Amino acid sequence: MMLTFRPPFSGDNEIEVMEKILQKEPSFDNQGLKNVSEDCIDFVKKLLTKNPEKRPSAFEAYNHPWIKKFTGGNIRE
Repeated sequence: MMLTFRPPFSGDNEIEVMEKILQKEPSFDNQGLKNVSEDCIDFVKKLLTKNPEKRPSAFEAYNHPWIKKFTGGNIRE
């Protein structure tokens, strides 16, 4: 929502929205993303990985190229 100002899933009720969140992948083919960098989209996709064990750790997220562009370097674990 921070990138497009719209929720990634919609539905007629909360249950329908929750089912979509659990079963579908968010779309990144949105006109609202035309000015968003590929690095930013990659970062968000990784954070939205459904399997929590496959999501990046805080260390990995901090060292993502999109974040490093704003922080200027690496941190060590």
